[in-house]
Amino acid sequence: MTEYIRILNEQGLEKFQNYINQLKDGMDEDPPVDELSQEPFSVEFSPRIKVGKRTFANRLEMGKYLSEILQGISADKLTSEKGLWSWLALFWFDIICPRDDNGMRKILKSNHYICSSNWKYWHRHFIAASWDIYSTHKRFSRLFLGSPIFIHNDWTEQVASRQDFISNKYIVEAIDKLYWDESKEKPKPKALGPKVGGGLRRLIQLIQQFGRTYDLFSIPPKEFLSLLPQEFNNWKK
Repeated sequence: MTEYIRILNEQGLEKFQNYINQLKDGMDEDPPVDELSQEPFSVEFSPRIKVGKRTFANRLEMGKYLSEILQGISADKLTSEKGLWSWLALFWFDIICPRDDNGMRKILKSNHYICSSNWKYWHRHFIAASWDIYSTHKRFSRLFLGSPIFIHNDWTEQVASRQDFISNKYIVEAIDKLYWDESKEKPKPKALGPKVGGGLRRLIQLIQQFGRTYDLFSIPPKEFLSLLPQEFNNWKK
């Protein structure tokens, strides 16, 4: 199935929200893609862009795909279209909210499916955040987007929830250098532990402190890493 990307209007967003609410209440029906992919619930996005029903190995692959098909469209236009990302979530609902072996879906908070205009929740949207993080950071988005497409991992919650962190390419690259294991192609174990010396939560505290003294948008990753105390030495290896 292939469709031109559409934008859900307020009426369409309300219908999508009602569908999610009904799923939470135990209803078992397929997403109303056909109904909401026409007026009066949505309009076609301009320029016309085709998107197909497909699967992705992880959110990184999905972010790359979206970055490619939306290339050339201004980020400002895309980030302002909550109805676009919400329609994509509806269109791909079966892969971002799949059925388990018993045919049941695990329904998360609505802001994982319906894109919020509040930046505080933007990072939780499976589709919008995957596009945004990948488009900004490319391969350095792998800590955040290496999960299955229906998983919102703690890397994303801890870092992408802070706009001044996730928008800083130097900071994100430094985080990748500390916590990504190149030999095993996965995050280093225990880096997310709440009381781990030199772990991500400790780094977040230091970034917030450094931000009072340094312009972190002008400090390259190597120089930033040199500012870190000895507890980070093992992570730098």
